[in-house]
Amino acid sequence: MRATAAVLALILVLLAAAPAVAQPALGPTGRCEAFSDFLSVAAAVHAPVPILEVEVTLQNNSPGKLRVETGMFALHSRQTGRVSPLTLDEAKAILNDPAQLFAGLVLFGLLGLWANQESQRRWTAHAEANIFKGADLLPDAAGKGSLFFRPYLNLTEFTLSVEGLTGETGQPFPALTTTCSVPTLGGRVASPPPAAVRAYVMTARATSGPLTMSVERAELGKDETAFAVTIENAGDSEANLFNAIADATLTDNAGKTYFVRTLRTNLVDRIGAGGNVKGRLVFEPLPPSTRRATLTMPGIRIGDAAHEISVQLRF
Repeated sequence: MRATAAVLALILVLLAAAPAVAQPALGPTGRCEAFSDFLSVAAAVHAPVPILEVEVTLQNNSPGKLRVETGMFALHSRQTGRVSPLTLDEAKAILNDPAQLFAGLVLFGLLGLWANQESQRRWTAHAEANIFKGADLLPDAAGKGSLFFRPYLNLTEFTLSVEGLTGETGQPFPALTTTCSVPTLGGRVASPPPAAVRAYVMTARATSGPLTMSVERAELGKDETAFAVTIENAGDSEANLFNAIADATLTDNAGKTYFVRTLRTNLVDRIGAGGNVKGRLVFEPLPPSTRRATLTMPGIRIGDAAHEISVQLRF
């Protein structure tokens, strides 16, 4: 007992000498990420003791200012359903649970009580300093902060979503999601291997005459770059895409052109009047560092007229 008391006393002295906002021990970390042409999210998930903390780093990929609110985030799992992040007051109520102090007092006496008080003080200061308070992100700017959730028992995996984002002009953006693993205290969480394909949610679109092309998803891999597209024909005549598909190009921000891979492309070559087609355009691979590109489909025939559609893409 004397040895235990001496160790606790030493710990207490060291804790008391530490700065008031010293970082608490966060334990092992799991990582997850999601990408789009309007926002990228990278999340670090810390072991949920005494609270589940998800540290998010955001980057605005859109051409305008982006407002991100705490309430736009949510945690989803079979165990919890949809859960919103805690407010600072809610997080502090969990971090300063009197039961923790009582347990320290019962197990280790006054030294245990003081040690738990110090731990609560550090965690409270950490939450106050790091909780995500919302961010106004200029184009290409980054922001970060921590989302706090209750420490759900046996939660091993969840989906983190960002919903309700709008562009500077009021354009609504689709929800962005990523699946995250929850580390256990004392356990090891291996960093996931780099994804063979980096997928982006896309919102880019362009119009030429009666034609509109929307790019809904981009997949950048080492062997190819692929896009899920929808092309709409609002005209009263059939649109012929045969030559446009064969001549489609992708040009990166350095001016280099990448050509379509027709054998891997899956897109119907005719659109009836008032109709639309969905499909997949596949090109030679873009470099991983590419931030912008232009997808061009020239020579779409509607009667005697030829139309060219060029869509500006951001990654």
